[in-house]
Amino acid sequence: MRYAYGVLLGFILSGVIFIGAAFIKLAGYDVTESSVLLQLWNIYVIWVLLSICLLFVPVIVAFAVYRPNIKEIVIFEAGGLGVFTPFWFALAAEISGDSFLNILLNGVEDGLVFFNQAGELTGVAVGSVILVPMFILLPLIGIFLLRPSFVYRKPPVVKPPELSALTEPDPIETEMPDISPPVADSSSVDQLRKLLMEISTPSGTIDIIINAGYATITDLVATSPEQLASTTGLDPKIVQEIHLTVQKKVWFGGI
Repeated sequence: MRYAYGVLLGFILSGVIFIGAAFIKLAGYDVTESSVLLQLWNIYVIWVLLSICLLFVPVIVAFAVYRPNIKEIVIFEAGGLGVFTPFWFALAAEISGDSFLNILLNGVEDGLVFFNQAGELTGVAVGSVILVPMFILLPLIGIFLLRPSFVYRKPPVVKPPELSALTEPDPIETEMPDISPPVADSSSVDQLRKLLMEISTPSGTIDIIINAGYATITDLVATSPEQLASTTGLDPKIVQEIHLTVQKKVWFGGI
């Protein structure tokens, strides 16, 4: 979306500048009185100065408000002006009564405003030697500037770390002592039976669970209710209630 806004910015700026100049020229159509022509010339000089200021307004606003994006805004504006300046110039020429082809061949009289040797603003003619190459180069430069690949640089490619760096042993892991899993014996079976009795499990159900191969509290807690019901053949609802109560007893002390 920002790319479209940038193109629209260059389109509007160039259109306002050239269409405004065309209307000033239309105002002097068939006017021969020198005082009126002088006033129109002064208006044209003011318009040229305003046009220059207008070109810098987006840059100043970007610098004050959107400083991180000022580079993109300047590129958008310059690219849009380059692409659309020939179009608006040709349209303004036709509106003001001049043929665009005739202007390309003969140039523009008093097309620019500059200071003379006396320090006064005066008109400067722009010949076809300047206009023709300019109207060829401007669209090419504008298209080049508006390329997405030019405005949005690709982020640098970050190389993944070496495999050796990923396989280095963690010093914390190497310092941890070996912890062996609980061993099933008569003592662990007694602890499991005692725990089940504390939560009011029927003795027959306790025998079924122990005979199914569950000899430690860890085995019982680590087994899902579905698997426990499948291996013991007990009612899944009863198994789920026992399993939940055992977990609460082991982890939270029965809370």
